[in-house]
Amino acid sequence: MIHTDIKRFEIDGMVGESYLHSCRDNFERWLLTDMRDKGYIPHLDLSSVVTIQWVKETTYQFHISMYGVYVGDKSNNFEGMSDGRLIHRGSNSGSAK
Repeated sequence: MIHTDIKRFEIDGMVGESYLHSCRDNFERWLLTDMRDKGYIPHLDLSSVVTIQWVKETTYQFHISMYGVYVGDKSNNFEGMSDGRLIHRGSNSGSAK
């Protein structure tokens, strides 16, 4: 399963300074849920990418990208993919075909 198409999931928007630190965790959780709902699991070898840009006063623009691979209806059975292998939930090193 090494040669699998990788899809980027992304979100961008504006956030106030008081929410700047919590927005990354919240939006990454939202992206992960969206990814799994569409049959994808995270590609664990590719870290999420976050860019934050100051716009004015206390407002920042952000863009977050995460990467996933398609597994279909089995997306909730796996933590993600690493080193070309599917990692089962609750497993330290399991693989699947």
